[in-house]
Amino acid sequence: MGNASVIGFFKILPVAVLLTACGPALYLPNSINVPLLEKKGDFKLSTGIVGATRDFQWDLQGSYAVTDHLAVMANSSRLDHPMADLKTYNHYLDGGLGGYFSKAPNKYGVNVFRGELFVGYGKGRAQYVEKNGNYAFGDFDKFFLQPGIGVRTRNFDISLAARFSNVEFKDYGKFENDHLSTGGSFGFGNSESVLTVGFGHKRVKFHIQIGTGGATGNVGSYRKVTRDFGGGHFNYGISYSPWREPLVPSPQVVFTMGPEETGDSLSDHNKELIIKKVNPKIRIPLLTITTGSKDIAVCLSTVEPMDSVRLGILFKGGYLAQNLNLDNDPACFELSVIPDEENLFYILAVSERNNIPKTLEITVREREKVKKFFLSVKTGRVEIVKFKTS
Repeated sequence: MGNASVIGFFKILPVAVLLTACGPALYLPNSINVPLLEKKGDFKLSTGIVGATRDFQWDLQGSYAVTDHLAVMANSSRLDHPMADLKTYNHYLDGGLGGYFSKAPNKYGVNVFRGELFVGYGKGRAQYVEKNGNYAFGDFDKFFLQPGIGVRTRNFDISLAARFSNVEFKDYGKFENDHLSTGGSFGFGNSESVLTVGFGHKRVKFHIQIGTGGATGNVGSYRKVTRDFGGGHFNYGISYSPWREPLVPSPQVVFTMGPEETGDSLSDHNKELIIKKVNPKIRIPLLTITTGSKDIAVCLSTVEPMDSVRLGILFKGGYLAQNLNLDNDPACFELSVIPDEENLFYILAVSERNNIPKTLEITVREREKVKKFFLSVKTGRVEIVKFKTS
């Protein structure tokens, strides 16, 4: 599909949503912000277009994880229609506070299943004026409750969310057929449910949101300010959110070359690793794992509490991690296994006071295949795992 076809597609879709519409409305729900946060420090920024209006309504949204389970969000939308026969504006701003959780780590150690619940408050002001002199205007307050669940991966996101709102209009006025009525106040309940799909690469994704909505109370009041809003959602835009896989830290334990540190006579392929601080003896690989692919993911997790034990990880002479704590989350590494080479994976346990052996679970993933192994580690000892291709 060419660029012109894609542009034409997104021009036609809002029109299809609007087949029941005959003009603007005073209450136009904005996009539902479903951030799908994982941990403290995560955030999401997005902007896009609300297509369920005659003219495009722009959205700007943001959210931030204050702690590992508490988040805030802010949303705004703006519609301005400067055509000669119709002068319309619709401006809205809200904020929310909520809780969230994340589960189901993938092979990179990122929790892909996310859930959240936000509560919030917003204010809006809207007006439309028609060429024949009829016009309407009003301010409104909105209180809302918003649950959502979803899955976030490197290249694809999908979520389901709902928003239950109580909307209170005040200072509502309308001039129609040479008659002006002002000072009106009324309220109604409103519920919306949406499906949001995002696709791209890690941090930047294009998203589409579709769904429906309607009144849950005082239907007459709802229709008074939404008579030409079909109750549907069709929103699209772009978003940015970090994708935080386990970082590769700088080394803590010093590695050097040569057999003089241990006093052992080492074969050439074992000269790679000598630990100065711990000074263990270098041994042959404790475990040899055969893989059918050269690109694999290796995840380490703990079977029992590690207490004060931390791990240093080295692969083929390069550091992957140091001072690694597995008590909270597993650690995953992407490895390239080179045929006919010593693909040695070193695990060093370090602790100032704990010398009790600990059991690790090693999960090796290659495409759809998963293998699990168990390994005992002890402070001051280096365990060696060798990978080779079949």
